[in-house]
Amino acid sequence: MQIKEIKTHEEVVEVSYFLTHFYDQLEEKNYTSNLLKMMENGYKMVAVFEKQSLDFIGFCGFRITEKLQHGKTIEIEDFIIDPKKSANKIGKTLLQFIFKQAATFGCKNIISNLATNRIESQKIFTGEKFILDGFLFRKTF
Repeated sequence: MQIKEIKTHEEVVEVSYFLTHFYDQLEEKNYTSNLLKMMENGYKMVAVFEKQSLDFIGFCGFRITEKLQHGKTIEIEDFIIDPKKSANKIGKTLLQFIFKQAATFGCKNIISNLATNRIESQKIFTGEKFILDGFLFRKTF
């Protein structure tokens, strides 16, 4: 396995199939421009792929933010693993990258909201000593 930070327009396009496959609500026509706007506002991405192919098998999107409650923090916004692969190993690879980013940028906390149906991701976070510290409430218009 290898991990790669996604930085260029071409790399954003490369991961588009992976993301649109896992996020049903993403519209391919707006995907690239929306993601590039997010990157201009501090969103960063990394992808894990198998050495023998360029197929992405994991993805993590995050921001380094300042929170009143948590101080300087990495907020994981997206955490996706191909369900056909070894979720635990891929998840650990992604989180190890995030841990290094936290150390590099002097972050005191790492936070993430995981959907209630994302049981495998919850197991990975729990296995890495994350604690359940709240709930995400959402209202759609």
